[in-house]
Order: sequence, then structure tokens, then C-alpha cells
Amino acid sequence: MASEQSSIISVLSKGFNRELTINQLSKSIKKSYAFTNQHAHALMKSNILNRKAVGSAILCLLNLKNEETIAHLVFNSMGERKRFLDTLPEQKRVTLNDLLSKLEDKCVFLEKNKITIISESKESLAAKLSGYSIITITRSEFERRIKSIDFEGLVILANHEQFWNMIAKAA
Repeated sequence: MASEQSSIISVLSKGFNRELTINQLSKSIKKSYAFTNQHAHALMKSNILNRKAVGSAILCLLNLKNEETIAHLVFNSMGERKRFLDTLPEQKRVTLNDLLSKLEDKCVFLEKNKITIISESKESLAAKLSGYSIITITRSEFERRIKSIDFEGLVILANHEQFWNMIAKAA
């Protein structure tokens, strides 16, 4: 997939059920309207984006019921995770990777210097990571607060597919 299309998906993933016009998308990815329109329509044709007509404007939104959309979101969020980890000092990166390795099948994300672990039970972790608070919430608590999550600054640290599938289920 073209990086431009990946950029469109990334911009739309920065909010729960985010809807943007092609004009807004073109400004976000810093490309011309015609260029963005072409790529947005290719994504619509692939059923990765849904469209909504509002007057003369076309609103684009992610089709979270499409497995290919979820795959693109997972791929993009894995890249964001790598870029985030690359910014950390070596010791902090090692400590975080050690913590993540102990969490195995749990979904973990970072939002505003707070690491959130989604678990079936609210077991607490004795782990400390300098500069971050760590909380554990249940899946139902996560589902209740999805609309209040700041997707703009969010980094999924573990189980990307599980995270996006929970978002798709709530959409």
C-alpha cells in the first residue's frame, strides 16, 4: 500500500469514529486535494474507508468491520510503537520491554505518560517504570472509556490486533 494511503489511515485512526473530509485529510497529510482524493477513493474502493456524503463534501471514516482495515491499523501502530521505543534511553527501553514480556497476552497502551494494561482481572503490577504510572483496567472498563481516549498521543505497546478489534467492536 502506498505510504500516502497509510498516512490517510493513520490520520483517521487518531480519533474514535473520526470523520474527515477529503479537504481536511489533504491538509493533515500535506498533499494536494486531487492527490488525496485519488488515494481516498482507492481506499473506498478497497472497502478500507467508508464514505458519507454531507452536502457537497465527502466524509471519510475507517471501515472497522473490514479485516484489511484492522491489518493496516495494526501495521501502522506497530510502526508507531517502534518509533516511540527508539526515542527512549536504552535503560528505559530495556525495562519497558521486560515489563511487556511479562504481560504476554494482555493489551497494553501508553496514553499521556500512563501505561494502561487491559486484563480480565485487575491484578496490580509491582513494576515501576520511571516517568510512567501503570494502571490495570478490565476489558469492560476499557469499552466504557473508549470515547474518552486521546488517540492522538496513544502508542499501543502490546497486542495491537486485540486493541484494534476492541475498538472495532465498540464502533
